[in-house]
Amino acid sequence: MQYYTLYLIQLLAFIGLSINLHFIYRHHFKKDKKSKHIKLCAGNKCDLLIESKYANLFFTPNYILSAFYYATILIFSFTPYFLGNVRYLISAVMWFVAMLSTVLIFILVFKLKAKCIVCLTSMTVNLLIAIIYTL
Repeated sequence: MQYYTLYLIQLLAFIGLSINLHFIYRHHFKKDKKSKHIKLCAGNKCDLLIESKYANLFFTPNYILSAFYYATILIFSFTPYFLGNVRYLISAVMWFVAMLSTVLIFILVFKLKAKCIVCLTSMTVNLLIAIIYTL
């Protein structure tokens, strides 16, 4: 793996982590509707998605699991293990997350009939990380 691909994975993980930290902040700390804060989504799409029955995996909200995933990638990418012997295990985890994201995109677009650009971006980041890491 070239260093520029490693830096690209770190950048994508940082973007994904930032998006999910926004969801955590918005959902858990800014419940007051009158308060002014930055909304990445237009309208109430974030609330629709966060409160849907598809928003949890293993009894934990997807955005919390995703934040943990991105933080793990970001931290782990600075260790020699990221490029070492456990490369196949890391790749398998990344592809599992990418396939799960593909299912969530399908649910988002076809079942919930919502087009949230932030959610689609987060799920696309998962796929890009898996592709770039595999190259």
